[in-house]
Amino acid sequence: MAAASVVGSKTRELSTTERNWVSLQKTGTGIVVAAFWFARQLSTASVQAAVIELVNQLPYLNSQVRTVDKGGEKKLFFQLRKDLPTLVEEVNPFTEGEGEGVGGEQDEARETWSRIVDLEANRSFPIQSDDFSRVFQVVLYKNLPNNSVLVVLRFQASAFDCPSLEPVVSRFFKTLRQVVEREEQKEKVEDLMRNMTLNDDTVGNFTYHPSMEDMIPKGLGDKNILSKGFEIMSNGLKAQSYRYFAFDSKTVKKEQKTRHIRASLSRESSDRLIQACKSNSTDLYGAFSTAFSKSLADHKRMGKKGEQYSFVVLFDCRSLLSPPQPQSLMGFYNSAMLATTQVSENSKGVTPFWKCAAEVTKHFQAAVKEKKHFKDIKLINSLMVTAMNFPNLTPEGSLRTATYSILHDPAPMNIPKEDSEYLQLKDHVVYISCHGAGPCVAIYVFLEDGALKFTFCYPSPMFSRQHIQAVVDGGMHHLTSSL
Repeated sequence: MAAASVVGSKTRELSTTERNWVSLQKTGTGIVVAAFWFARQLSTASVQAAVIELVNQLPYLNSQVRTVDKGGEKKLFFQLRKDLPTLVEEVNPFTEGEGEGVGGEQDEARETWSRIVDLEANRSFPIQSDDFSRVFQVVLYKNLPNNSVLVVLRFQASAFDCPSLEPVVSRFFKTLRQVVEREEQKEKVEDLMRNMTLNDDTVGNFTYHPSMEDMIPKGLGDKNILSKGFEIMSNGLKAQSYRYFAFDSKTVKKEQKTRHIRASLSRESSDRLIQACKSNSTDLYGAFSTAFSKSLADHKRMGKKGEQYSFVVLFDCRSLLSPPQPQSLMGFYNSAMLATTQVSENSKGVTPFWKCAAEVTKHFQAAVKEKKHFKDIKLINSLMVTAMNFPNLTPEGSLRTATYSILHDPAPMNIPKEDSEYLQLKDHVVYISCHGAGPCVAIYVFLEDGALKFTFCYPSPMFSRQHIQAVVDGGMHHLTSSL
């Protein structure tokens, strides 16, 4: 596919990858949540004023996905809507006992705010009467325990992937702090909301950049149709030997929901891991993949025999497009690449941790050298569409397409420290719901102030929290014990 010159336009047709995400979001899949739990009270007016200022600074947040009928064919476009301001939705928190069944499991120990985030991650974006849906929403939960509040920024994955979230989050904190400071100085923040629409200059100067598929360097986006056919067959045959269901699962008819588990490494441990990767000719992706694959083998007690697992690596292609694009660019610009690894239990295996990690990295580098991150886009989209249209072809009819998926590079998520302290940020989490069609576990990795933080998402009640937690704990153990 020839690379398109970057000529901005007032609307932009969604790519095939982005359309797939839109198709899934009606099931609550592909919902990006960035949730922030504050110890202090925040008024609805202050949050709304901050959102107005945020959208004026980043006007693409007011984009909509619009369905247009062209020649009898439904097409989807991003379109900026000046006349529809982003209104903060205020919601009452759960009453006692509510929300425990968000993922179909009873778990009294989970904090209220975390259960609310799961609820928001599984809630689709409504389609309005004129066939459009927002790509960005803000939800405010007030009067949580100890007078805390929860602010949830919600995005459609068709418009925002993990690497593009940081500029939104960092600016939100700055604008929110500025508004709260004015409020504490007895200024009426309601005055900031007199003009709820985007200003004319902002709208007039804004344009969309082309999609990832339209900026692939010339000659790298096309694959011989015969070669593509053989590869689809090959992937179908290999799927019989890959271990998608590495966990104990339940065959249930109940609707699936995304649940999440978190883990982290300290700044010191993160730095040691980064240095260890350099010393062993690998990278964080190789280390993460090896650690959690070995944890699966431990969990299944594979011994020396080992087992082969399939996984998907998500690779941010913005810097490799023609011309290169900034990480903040709105849209889905991650390429999904299929990979496998053969591992055995750490205590009995014959492949040392760092040797296995180096092999994973080497295979990825070879795939990038062959431009598979561009050449396989159509293949991956074909497999995803097939999974959505024919769920019974996937393992257990579950739409599981891999054992796990993982970001190749940790996404930056640096919240300004002075702003977070002023606003009394207690905790936060970021992830994308994946239960509709995706891996058994989606692993989202963020680098925050030098520390690595992980969010593990899984479909429930298909998989139990107990078993996923065991695999997470095992993977983190492999990471730390390798240092």
